[in-house]
Amino acid sequence: MRKKLALFLDLQKPIFSMSLKLHQLATEGEFLPVAAVETEAFENPYFGFWQCFNGPSVEELSARQFGWHKDDPSSHVKPHFSFRPLDSL
Repeated sequence: MRKKLALFLDLQKPIFSMSLKLHQLATEGEFLPVAAVETEAFENPYFGFWQCFNGPSVEELSARQFGWHKDDPSSHVKPHFSFRPLDSL
């Protein structure tokens, strides 16, 4: 039992770290790959709520997201936060 508990506790430690890198999207063409990845990520494993936002095609979703970006002045400002790598904690 103790061995299993020790193994469980060891698994609570991060096994790997993944850094987050933010990139600014400026053109409509840059939104298409992001929309394609979003669609694939929410379809496998299936996430039904995503279907409310997905729309008829990836191209339409990309165009809609670019429209939201253009119409929202707050999406054009630099973020007021930063991320530290997990291993620096």
